[in-house]
Amino acid sequence: MTPEQKQENFKLAEKIIAEQNFRSALVTGVLVMFLCVGVWAIAAALTARHLGLMAIVLGAAAGYVVQYFGKGVEVRFAVLAAALAVSGMLLGNLAAAILMEHFVFGATSKEIVSQLGSGVLVRRLLADIDLVSIAFWIMSISAAAYIANRRLNPIEALALFAYRYRDQD
Repeated sequence: MTPEQKQENFKLAEKIIAEQNFRSALVTGVLVMFLCVGVWAIAAALTARHLGLMAIVLGAAAGYVVQYFGKGVEVRFAVLAAALAVSGMLLGNLAAAILMEHFVFGATSKEIVSQLGSGVLVRRLLADIDLVSIAFWIMSISAAAYIANRRLNPIEALALFAYRYRDQD
């Protein structure tokens, strides 16, 4: 590689790194996570069951949002997407349990709040976790982390690789 080609690669890599936006990925990721939690809770309340597929949808949505708005090439973007997926799944299950208590069992808001305070609802949530739920959670986290990083073409990948390891020449 000639010095001119190296310089072009370094400029391209610096441009890719400068385009990253962690704050944008975080803000939009949280907004989409809450949107997915709401959809999850409503779907669970309407069907009167917890839907494992919603976990995968939430993970994929978190990954795509972090990828699109973050344009990240660092590991922290994959970690952010995975964290959004985990927190979304926890909140989704909790919101689904609250709505199911209300719609299916006819519990009032006061009864639901007292169940949250005493831990009854949380214990009921933990009792619903089985091997299939864990498998869906793992798939969701994997999808979020895999999708989150920006896709690079071979030229961009080579430029970024050369930039990261430039001191070793």
